[in-house]
Amino acid sequence: MKTFLITIAGFLILHGTAVGQPGFSKWFDFGLAANFHNIVLKEDTLFIAGTAKDPATSQWGALFVKMDTNGVIADYRLHLDSLGGQFAFDQGYPFLSTSDGGFLLVGKVFNRESYFLYKLHANGEVGFFKEYTEPPEVRIILPEQILEVKDGYLVFSKKQIENFRLDIYITKIDYQGNIVWENDYGAYNIDETVGSIWQEDDNTIVLGASKATDQHVNFPAPLKCGSSWIFAIDSLGAPKWEWQSAPCEGNIVRGLHRTGDGGWIYATRDFQAFNAANWGAAPTFVKRDSLFNLLWERRVADSYWDSNEMLGLAPTPDGNWVGAGRWVMPEPYNSMLPGDFFTPGCLYKINEQGDSLWSRCDTVSGLEHRTLFHRYGGIVVLPSGSIIGAGGFKEEIIGVGDKSWAWVTKVDGQGCLQAPCGPVSAQEELPSEAGRCRVYPNPAREEVNFERPRKYAGAAALIMVSDATGQSVWQHQLGSQDLKAAWQAQNQPAGVYFYRIVYADGATYGGKVILKQ
Repeated sequence: MKTFLITIAGFLILHGTAVGQPGFSKWFDFGLAANFHNIVLKEDTLFIAGTAKDPATSQWGALFVKMDTNGVIADYRLHLDSLGGQFAFDQGYPFLSTSDGGFLLVGKVFNRESYFLYKLHANGEVGFFKEYTEPPEVRIILPEQILEVKDGYLVFSKKQIENFRLDIYITKIDYQGNIVWENDYGAYNIDETVGSIWQEDDNTIVLGASKATDQHVNFPAPLKCGSSWIFAIDSLGAPKWEWQSAPCEGNIVRGLHRTGDGGWIYATRDFQAFNAANWGAAPTFVKRDSLFNLLWERRVADSYWDSNEMLGLAPTPDGNWVGAGRWVMPEPYNSMLPGDFFTPGCLYKINEQGDSLWSRCDTVSGLEHRTLFHRYGGIVVLPSGSIIGAGGFKEEIIGVGDKSWAWVTKVDGQGCLQAPCGPVSAQEELPSEAGRCRVYPNPAREEVNFERPRKYAGAAALIMVSDATGQSVWQHQLGSQDLKAAWQAQNQPAGVYFYRIVYADGATYGGKVILKQ
């Protein structure tokens, strides 16, 4: 293991838009390529874990970044494997602020059959590095969550066993990184995966997970999509209780929290199957009472796609909830399109009753090449109510390949990068629709027309309209040869509405429509 403290002025490449308060959007390559996968807030400082490619060795290392809440990097460290290995992390990989003031970071060694644990001091220097080799009968172990307990840490992983099925695998590790005990959870011939954890007390840890089933559900086409699984263990790993949803009533449980009324709130996925070859999922918030009876659920995306998901859920100071995720746009549900066709990083805020407050989906523009696969790995909520997300995206460079960028965004409690703004379900500062689509009349009373020039025919486009709360009120799919669509708005109340037009090439245009009485 090697560590580099890199002088920021010499190697850090920073780009940004909308840097004025209350928010910003900034991206970094740390000299070559990078990605952020999780974030921690301590007092008024952000600590971000990620990966970066070292220009000298071309190794992917573990990146530790210290940043203020205005997006200014104070310093960072890049830790490399001394054996020449490549460190690998996925979005949301475990990163924990520990009780001794330091941090714990878990990841994979890409070219060795092992996973590792970094214990870092408060300044990012290495306390210890432990590598755990996967036994021969195990195909892969992927760490998903970490929890500090009274005398060490619990690492929650998914483990692929010899029959290619997935089990939940929990390891108890002491403060020196030694394994104290390890347990598997789940049936041999059924896939189970952990998505989140909630600690009730010293002897009750609740896991939000998924469990596969053999039962098909008609949507109307039949689909076998598993179920949500929530269960508790004690401090020694022994099961205490469990609950499982009906098949296809969600699957992986993300961001599990106990609410003040004794119930549960979490994010999962709502499934639909449109025909034998086309199925998809929409990110969904769910609230249940203490006995797991459903109180409400809120679907938060306008599309169903197999890669749609929420990645986390956090409470806000005003008593509401904010989630981060990604969902593919545009529709329709075309299985021939790549899964990262158009994936912005999305934030969604709801109140305790499940009502939508606002949503926004952001991408990065201004680079020389097209950007794609935007996603958040983690979010934090500031005492002011502002939300900061850390993640990454790719820049598609034809003939060279995709370049990875680390990405941080900040919005205020109303979902705004810059004040004033309307809470919208759209990319911030979308380009003008001029040249790609004409919207008229505007203001309007009964009908709003969306018309594109004939030269832009040949590509599908999705038109979406939302009200001032971010609630979708109308959407229409333009076929490849369609030039015009009309929104019949006579039943909508007067006010300001926001539209977004997403083309098949990922280009996004938007603006406002005013309805009058």
